[in-house]
Parts: sequence; structure tokens; C-alpha cells
Amino acid sequence: MKKTYTVILMTLFFLSACTSIRNQDNQEASRMSADSLAQAPDSAAKTLKVYTLPAPLQVATAVRSCDLPYTDRMLVPTNKSVVNYPTNYLKALNLGVSGIDMGYATIYEQKQTALYYLSRIQKLTEELGIAGTFNVSTVRRFKENISNQDSLYFIILQSFNDLHKYLHENDRTSMGLLVLTGSFVEGLYLSSSFARNSKDERMMNLVGQQKVFLGNLVELLQNQKDQKEIAELMNQLKDLQKSFSKGTDTPKISGEQAAEIATKITAIRSKIVS
Repeated sequence: MKKTYTVILMTLFFLSACTSIRNQDNQEASRMSADSLAQAPDSAAKTLKVYTLPAPLQVATAVRSCDLPYTDRMLVPTNKSVVNYPTNYLKALNLGVSGIDMGYATIYEQKQTALYYLSRIQKLTEELGIAGTFNVSTVRRFKENISNQDSLYFIILQSFNDLHKYLHENDRTSMGLLVLTGSFVEGLYLSSSFARNSKDERMMNLVGQQKVFLGNLVELLQNQKDQKEIAELMNQLKDLQKSFSKGTDTPKISGEQAAEIATKITAIRSKIVS
């Protein structure tokens, strides 16, 4: 009997909606996939499925590349307490949300705001019992490198990579998927909000690019649909997919589609962060 192995790749390289996609990006994607495939032993007897999901800094990098000004009004309020989230389900989702907000603040060099979200992430990981990756040492490193953007990017990406590795190795796949889902929801919320408000075609293209990631996420969540909360969330994401499917020229979407996607993802996000 063949066994199916799942590999999730976060797109650490950036495919900008505001710049042309260069050949080396495609080559890097192929290399990453090839490296992951090579890690699966006895491939003749096993099936390997590879999924890509956006990395914590991808959407924020795209937004800034489109020369849009920084605004904190769409982020989770800095006075929002993590004690408002009574279940591990909500804490894991909000861990992903806070990662995107931290990345957005970091990309725009809003240092104190980024530190706030890092502190928030630290508290959430403590309450989830996974504090090993985002701890006092991580906060110290972030503060020590506060004037070095490249170092901050590395710390963020490395910390989230270590987090997902820890969750995978400790059989906490469900929690890992919720963190990824929270990241996706916040990223699409930000990009679709900017697209709706700015009417910028480049931002609408960025939103359209999220269709592939959404499909991957829904497929991954299928394995956890026996959990009531996840099943309900998956159904909301499936409904969101319908808004992407109205167009035929992916990743290009219409202004009407962008507005509809923004409305739906805002409703999904509200249930997570409220």
C-alpha cells in the first residue's frame, strides 16, 4: 500500500505582483521542490504531495513594493489582549495573524509596533505550550538587530520555520495548519483591503495570486475536518473560493471580485480576532 507524505513549502522567495516574475524565481521554486522531493525515501513506494503557502513576509513585501503607505488601522489593535481567546483553536489562528502583522510592521520599519506583535506571539506560544521557538531569546535578538532590516527578516522567517518544524515533529499538525490558516487569512485580508481601497490593478493581481494558496490550504484542512471548528472554517474558505472562481484569467480578477473577496475574508477574520 502506498503511503502519502505531505510537504508544505512556504514561499520564501517573493513573486511580486508589482514586478515581472523573473526566471530565477521559477528556477528557485523548482529547486526547492526538488530538494523536498529528494528527502522522501523509497519514492516508488510512497506518494508525496507538495503544497506551497505564502511566507510571513510575502504579502507585506508586495504591498510595500506597490508603494502603498503604511497604515495600522487594519492590523489587530495593539491593546488587544490574548486572554480574549479562550481556546487553543483561536490562539493558534491568532498566532498566524500576529505573524503577518509583525511582518507588515517590520517591512515598513515600524520597530516598536513590530516588537508589540512579537511580544504578542511570545504570549500566544506560551499559552499553547510551544514557547521554545518564540521566547525571551527571540525577543532579545530582535531588539539587538532592530536597526538591521535583513537580520530582522531572517529572525522572523527562521522563527516561523522552527515553529512549524517543532509542531510537525511533535505530532501537532492540526495546530500547525491553524497557524498557517491564520497567516493566510490575515495576508489576504490586508491585500484585498488595499486592493479595494486603492483600486490598484497591481494589488488586485496580488489578491488573484492567492487563489492557488487558498486551494492548497482547503485541501490540507480536509484531513482535519473531523474537528467541528476546523470543518466550519473550511466551509467558509470553500465559499471564499467561489469568489475567485468567477474569473477566467487568473491571477487577474475584477474590481467586483476584489471587493467580494475583501468582504468575505473580513467576515472570516472578524470571527478569528474578535
